Amino acid sequence: MSFASDLLATIDAARAIPGTLGLRPYRVFLVEGYWEGAYTGDGEAADFETELLVGGQPPKVRFLTSEQLALGGVPEGTCTVGPLTPSHTGGGVAASSLEGTSLAAGNTLHVRLLHSDGSEAFYRVTKVDKQKALRIMLTCEPVAGPERVI
Repeated sequence: MSFASDLLATIDAARAIPGTLGLRPYRVFLVEGYWEGAYTGDGEAADFETELLVGGQPPKVRFLTSEQLALGGVPEGTCTVGPLTPSHTGGGVAASSLEGTSLAAGNTLHVRLLHSDGSEAFYRVTKVDKQKALRIMLTCEPVAGPERVI
């Protein structure tokens, strides 16, 4: 094991502190959409959700400023989720689950943000930044209701 991988459990616990104090108003879910039939479009559409957690608490969600939106050429409502702690013994998030590399053909992957006031919105993951050894960051763009349907 490297020094960085030895630190992951401690870093995960430290990242959970704002959530423990109630400072993270959004819960974040990874939503895999699939069809219950044998083929895409066959049978009923269904979802499977996994909550993304950092040390057992919701991760940080930050909406881009108007300047960042203009410079980045991304739609209004774009947000970043993270830092998420990479997989380690006892926790973390697997980068492959965020990238959708294990999805079956025809399945979809979205992020659902659930605010503490009960409102929710769906997002498409546009970037999974895993260039740093101790964190994973997601960039997510909002999707319209019909696009979210499988």
